[in-house]
Amino acid sequence: MKRITSFFSTEASVTKKAKTISEEIKTSATDPETCVDECSDNNDWPSCWTVEQKTEFCSKNEWLWFQDKKLGCTVCKNVGSLSVEAKMGMKISTEWSNGEITCYGEDRKKQLTSLRKKIFDHKESAGHQAALKIKKEAEKDTLGNAVLKFLKRDKLVTEKVFRTAYKVAKANQSFNNFEMEVDLQELNGVDMGCILHSTNACINIVNHISIEMRKKMAKEIVRCKSKISLMIDESTTLSQKSTLIVYIRSCVEEGTGMSEPINLFLD
Repeated sequence: MKRITSFFSTEASVTKKAKTISEEIKTSATDPETCVDECSDNNDWPSCWTVEQKTEFCSKNEWLWFQDKKLGCTVCKNVGSLSVEAKMGMKISTEWSNGEITCYGEDRKKQLTSLRKKIFDHKESAGHQAALKIKKEAEKDTLGNAVLKFLKRDKLVTEKVFRTAYKVAKANQSFNNFEMEVDLQELNGVDMGCILHSTNACINIVNHISIEMRKKMAKEIVRCKSKISLMIDESTTLSQKSTLIVYIRSCVEEGTGMSEPINLFLD
């Protein structure tokens, strides 16, 4: 019974937790404190580049960052490892992730060519492509969406089970018919989940619904200041135990849509 009553109250906390987890994933890939500014305005870029060349390379390769006249890759640095994306012969370049890429050559032309070739080779490398894929998946908030999707599906399934139990009680059917009702709906293709299918579950659900309906009706009677009448019935059981039943009869059309008087069992 506790599981039934606490289901909807715990959804918000679980959703918040899922969002926190997804934010941590995205932060690990874009946190400015864990990486150097990609296109900083200081003179950390290679000495063979001009300002125009630096701007051009940064615009074409947003993952570039500079450190002590050397190049690095922010994506590879923040991803760290390929984990499940790793394949045979594929790994994150240590030089690119640590910002240790330098140029070589005797003159400026050869130095520019060497850097251009290194940037192109890294951009097309399997390790860099896998790191980009990991970052893209993190930005999609995959974990958070998966948890929210599961909670939404679980809530819809629970609503269907509750409606079925309410129908059994509304039609004055035996609680033993609840399992057959669930089986019938599953045969018709309705997703009824895999829990709360027993007779005891039906009894607990009906009790829970009755308590909530009683609370709602009592609040509406107080709010609308409706006139009420009491009906008291006393009886004695076979074991000579005296029982007293108290009903409230009232008409609460506003807020409930009920045009006829209702009988509310109190105790």
